[in-house]
Amino acid sequence: MRIGLLDGPSVLGWAECRDIAAPSALGLLTVALQGGMDAAVLRRSDVKPLAHLLLGALGEAGMLIANADDPNAARRDVERAVLELIDGLRI
Repeated sequence: MRIGLLDGPSVLGWAECRDIAAPSALGLLTVALQGGMDAAVLRRSDVKPLAHLLLGALGEAGMLIANADDPNAARRDVERAVLELIDGLRI
């Protein structure tokens, strides 16, 4: 995780790393959110801005873990918070 979040951007630059990774990650999130909405598991919403917001939140979550003194503890904390965030989208 550290290589993708910290080392890669230091070599390629943040904008290029985002341009490389964001389309696939954003596409995956968009499909997943739309699937949840179509299955009546998630509340209907404009999926594109929601996917962008969630991608940003997940990126920050990854940075928090990558920069933590105890990455395992940080991952557990972040996992709980992300699950609560996603649970808030449920119907």
